[in-house]
Amino acid sequence: MSKWIAYVLLASGLAVAAHLLWQTRVLSSNSTVLGRLSCTCPDYHVELGQWNLNSPLLDTLENLDKSEVYVTGAKNNWSSDPGTMFDYMIAEGEVVGIDRVVEGDPWNPVIRVARWDHVSEFTYPLRKWGAILMFLLGVLILWLRRTKVSHR
Repeated sequence: MSKWIAYVLLASGLAVAAHLLWQTRVLSSNSTVLGRLSCTCPDYHVELGQWNLNSPLLDTLENLDKSEVYVTGAKNNWSSDPGTMFDYMIAEGEVVGIDRVVEGDPWNPVIRVARWDHVSEFTYPLRKWGAILMFLLGVLILWLRRTKVSHR
């Protein structure tokens, strides 16, 4: 019986992860999931899709930090709404430059955003970590079951 539960958990975890990747479009070459920063620093923290921040300009920099980005281009309509301003944002665009707060700080990419979308502040991490936990729990059950069978 626990073997079927493990397979259901594995399949469910993979299905939730696949849906999240499809919804956030990070498997395409120009999308990233961003989280809002509230500081005198870059505009957003990159939650998912750092590999999409590619540019020949970035390849020449030694002190580069792709975990935070500046944005320009299309207006983010969700950033001025108190109900959605801290949700996770999906930004589709391209790297057009670099910037930093002060001399000596690492360089951060500047993205010209062509299109914004958002994912709820609560459902994104819940689905992300839920998918990971379901998958790992399924693997653990199968591993424990296999270990138990091999000791008999």
